Amino acid sequence: MNAPVNAPENQAPPRPRTPGDPRSALVAQVVLAALAGYVISQSFGLGLWQSFGPGAGFFPLVLGAALLVLSVAWFVQSRAWAAPAGTSGGVDRYHLVTVVGSLVVLGVLLQPLGFQLAMFCFLLCHLKLFHLRRGGGSGWITALAVSAAGSIGTFVLFVAGLGVQLPAASIPFLAALGL
Repeated sequence: MNAPVNAPENQAPPRPRTPGDPRSALVAQVVLAALAGYVISQSFGLGLWQSFGPGAGFFPLVLGAALLVLSVAWFVQSRAWAAPAGTSGGVDRYHLVTVVGSLVVLGVLLQPLGFQLAMFCFLLCHLKLFHLRRGGGSGWITALAVSAAGSIGTFVLFVAGLGVQLPAASIPFLAALGL
């Protein structure tokens, strides 16, 4: 009864648009895909597996493949959600600053807090706090569960599964807890 008179009932929400000039995005996508191809081709020469675990080329291969997949996904997404002619999307400076700033803070906190706690805080901030400005954000239970799974799961995967050492806490109390 209180619905606006001119609003259709089954109207789909508008699709998000890719900000910026489509030509510069295409150049970036091609450059990233070419870089990914180069990284993948060079990783085979480094050796993918050794008798004691992953070889020097294993992680470059995985990261190159991920970069290639993400470049192609970006290309497809930018074509599907292109901004209408005559309009230009802008860069969300708040989001850019929060992501880059939180990555810097994560890098600073890795040594004193250790990987698990620093990554947990990083993920929690992104899932819960930074997205509140946009009207989104996860519920607290979901944010805590995903943050714990992301930080502890990654730590276990790298340390126990691959034998890679990640930073441990340098604060004595946290180090005594095994963080």
